[in-house]
Amino acid sequence: MREFLRQREEVFFENVHRMRRKDGSYQWVEVRGRVVERDDAGRPLRVAGVQSDISQRRELETRLERLSAGVPGALFEYRRDPNGRDSFPFCTDKISELLELTPAQLRQSAGHLLKRVHPQDVAPLLRSLLVSVQNLTPWRHSYRVLLPSGEERWISGMSQPRRADGGATLWSGYLWDTTQEHALRERLDMLVENVPGLLYQSRLEPDGRKHFAYASKGAIALYGVTPEQMCSDAQSVFARFERADFDSGMQKLAASARDLTLWSHDYRVNLPGQPQRWVRAQARPQRLPGGAVQWHGYAQDVTEARAQASRLQEAQQLLDHLMREMPVALCMVDQDGLFYYRNRAFEQYFGYGPEEVITRERWWHEVYPDEDYRAQMWRQWNDAKANAPQHGGRILPGDARMWTRSSGQRIMSVSGMAFGEHYLLAFVDQTEQHARSEMLREMAYIDALTGVANRRQLDLTLKAEWGRCRRSGQPLALLMIDIDLFKAFNDLYGHQEGDECLAAVAGALRAGLSRAHDLVGRYGGEEFLCVLPMCDLDGGLRKAETLRQAVQDLAVVHEGSNVAGVVTVSVGVAAQLPDELGDAQQLVAQADRALYLAKQQGRNRVAGG
Repeated sequence: MREFLRQREEVFFENVHRMRRKDGSYQWVEVRGRVVERDDAGRPLRVAGVQSDISQRRELETRLERLSAGVPGALFEYRRDPNGRDSFPFCTDKISELLELTPAQLRQSAGHLLKRVHPQDVAPLLRSLLVSVQNLTPWRHSYRVLLPSGEERWISGMSQPRRADGGATLWSGYLWDTTQEHALRERLDMLVENVPGLLYQSRLEPDGRKHFAYASKGAIALYGVTPEQMCSDAQSVFARFERADFDSGMQKLAASARDLTLWSHDYRVNLPGQPQRWVRAQARPQRLPGGAVQWHGYAQDVTEARAQASRLQEAQQLLDHLMREMPVALCMVDQDGLFYYRNRAFEQYFGYGPEEVITRERWWHEVYPDEDYRAQMWRQWNDAKANAPQHGGRILPGDARMWTRSSGQRIMSVSGMAFGEHYLLAFVDQTEQHARSEMLREMAYIDALTGVANRRQLDLTLKAEWGRCRRSGQPLALLMIDIDLFKAFNDLYGHQEGDECLAAVAGALRAGLSRAHDLVGRYGGEEFLCVLPMCDLDGGLRKAETLRQAVQDLAVVHEGSNVAGVVTVSVGVAAQLPDELGDAQQLVAQADRALYLAKQQGRNRVAGG
């Protein structure tokens, strides 16, 4: 203690140490006070302060450390005195992993943490604390820290303030690493921002109100409003629709809400000082709890496309409070499979009341009602438990489809910690993230107009099948398909009919491919490409003729055609055994030459090359 005071220059001091009792045992003591007098050399002569026995508190903190070891983050208590001095009287050892600071350093002064905060985030962090201390409102904030190792890390925190003796403010809270979450969000935002057009969510409430729940930055270019304006005032968007198009769109929306069918609409938009635009939108509806209907959709400016065709959250109390109120669903299970602790988020997620008795057998049958999937998850759970000792008792995160009483099936990320035969489990809802990722994936690989594979998916599939057939020694066939006299069709009937014709032909081609590994996609314009693995030239010719006839059987009238009076296609077929010397593009060129030959021979026919 003497050495501690000698080394410090501050007037006020705080120290925690052990003292030996008369019976030889030790007790933990916390000393708080101030240096009253120093000698000429600056050494303390007199101090005034208070010593407190904190042995019981230390024991509770030790229990807290053990219980919180499986929580992905650090629990803390932050104190700010009226004189501006601040510190962390308590924090779990996980704080060292998060901030590369020891609990002892933070007990001395919170300034150690502030020095780690990114310069651009210091002022917003202090402002958020000021608002919380003035209003005694819950604090929640995210900021970056710069670690001595050079790593930049995102930290998120949440806490509940309360007044303490002497006018100080205490925050009991939780800090966790959100670096990966921020990276994923930035990556997702980048994907969303680079999708040409507008991604959005619109909602129809049971009372008839219509509003937007989400809009990407594409709203600015498409409607001349920011995403925030679009979500706060739907009329700012609706007012720009051509009235007749808006009325017909609302009729389609009502039918989509009633039948939960895909909503699709082309409409005109009038922006101040700009020429009138055409927008094409598609959205898939979803019935929400409470009766509202929400659409997940995509809109894009098709003005040029149409023009070119005529012309896209005290220690035992602290532990209970933090674990119960933290935004992660938590439960603890004993050796007999009894769920003896559940926090509020767990009860909200899964719909269990606080008095309900949950056993392992009941839990597994309710959240995994499908027997086969339950058996699969049981094997994964046993593997995770077996591997926990290799990871310091941690049960590594894994996704699972779980049935909840409150909102049906959800995708949960499940992780935890093993304490002997007891387990702490944490559940994080990943449903919306998975849904958004799936929506972006579909947009990246499906042609929006025809619903078949786009050029990117065709190129990837062709490359993969070329390599697979080369390794297995099987042939690969390609069908290059072109709609005969399609320009004349567009000139005669218009581009709307032309789009419908493309979609109908694509549907006939897709329906004509019976094998699961065959693929048809839009190669460009009115051209389609079929990839037929493990198919030779004869098989390709037979399949081409079947598809040609299927298109003709659609009987789409084409008065501008001198071939058959209906829409027809010409097909070029090529096949070969892939080898190390060649590549798939050679096969594409061969099919293209065969297509040219079919056209030369009078169209509405199949030619092989």
